[in-house]
Amino acid sequence: MKSLAWILFLLAFLPTTPFSLPPVSRNRVPSSTSVFPPSTSNFLSLHATAEVQHANPAQVKRVTTIEAFREELVLSRAENKLLVVKFFAPWCKSCAKINLPFEKMSQMHLNTNFIQVPVTPTNADLHHGLGVPSLPFAHVYHPTAGLVEERRITRARFREFEKDLGNYVIGSCDVSYGDEVAESDEDVRSKVENANEVTAGRVVRDFLKRKVSGGG
Repeated sequence: MKSLAWILFLLAFLPTTPFSLPPVSRNRVPSSTSVFPPSTSNFLSLHATAEVQHANPAQVKRVTTIEAFREELVLSRAENKLLVVKFFAPWCKSCAKINLPFEKMSQMHLNTNFIQVPVTPTNADLHHGLGVPSLPFAHVYHPTAGLVEERRITRARFREFEKDLGNYVIGSCDVSYGDEVAESDEDVRSKVENANEVTAGRVVRDFLKRKVSGGG
């Protein structure tokens, strides 16, 4: 009986109106508002930027003129570095297949300079003059010996090219300097006119090589 009396006593003090929870706010945080403190937000932003930069490295430098090509040769010679040149065309499907491998190769050999020379309406003579017979094609220039490698670099042949370049980089390939006497520009022109060489393209390439390197 005493328990029942206590219950009735407590019920007398309860509110007569129904009990309800306070309304829940349905306002959402604006998408532009960060849920992190300013310092944390800045850190996350910088971290994300660093990841993007790491995932999207700068592309290999493009060179489209004989003047720029000469500058790259002079720079590589001054830095005592190999210069690897990729000749390509934007519409060439075989060229597109080696874009990524060439980019990766440039990131692996940081002490080697890499450039790419696209075919444009204004620089086709550069490709022909340097003896580029097909695309994609590659040249490797030694800082003192000049052109030491020229070859096609299709997808099927690219791994072999990577291996040979690695040999040049680590010095496994002996470079022959020879005792050749430099020809004058007049001698080269004469050879082209008289067709005394196997291919005129190679003679013109040698002629332009001296022009590019400042030898004539």
